[in-house]
Amino acid sequence: MALRKIDFTVPDSRKDVTLRNDPTRIDPKKLKLGKQVARHDPRTLLLASYVTPSLPTPPASFDLTSKVKAWGMMDNDQIGDCTCAAAGHLIMEWTANAGKKMATPSDKQVVAAAMLARYLKSKYSTLAWLISDGETAAFVNSSLWEEKLPFLRDPEVDPGAAYMTKLRSFVADLAFKSAP
Repeated sequence: MALRKIDFTVPDSRKDVTLRNDPTRIDPKKLKLGKQVARHDPRTLLLASYVTPSLPTPPASFDLTSKVKAWGMMDNDQIGDCTCAAAGHLIMEWTANAGKKMATPSDKQVVAAAMLARYLKSKYSTLAWLISDGETAAFVNSSLWEEKLPFLRDPEVDPGAAYMTKLRSFVADLAFKSAP
C-alpha cells in the first residue's frame, strides 16, 4: 500500500494525521483510505428522468445463456486465457441469441493463428498490422495498399470480427494495428 506524505506547507493539509510523539510521521489509522468523496456533476443524466410509469414492468428473470448448450473451456485450463475465453463465450451467447447459427471459434484455430502472428512478428519486426480478408477494404485507398494478387482476397472466407477480436486479444502485447 502506497501512502502519500502530507505536505504541511499546503494550508489544506491536516496535522491531525501525524503521530503525537513524532509529528514527522503519519499515523495510518487516521488516514482516510479508499473511495474518495463523490463529486456530483449537474450535467449527469439521471435514470429517474427517463423512467416513467408507462414503461413495462421488467421480467422477474431474463436468461440469454439458455440457447448455448455447451460452453467449453476454450483452452483456459491449458494456457490461462480467461479474458479470451470470456470473449469467446460472449460471441457464442450473442450469435446464439441473434437467431443465426452459433459461431464458436475453434481453440486450435485461434491459438495457431496467434502462434503464426508471433512467429511473423519475430521474423519481420516492422510488421505492424493484423487484419483479415474482410478488413482489407479499409486499406484499399491508403498509402499502405498495393494489390499484386487480387484473386487472393476473398471476403467470403473471412473469419469474422469475433474471431479477429479473439485473435488480437491473444497477441495484444505485440501491439498490432487493425486499421490504416
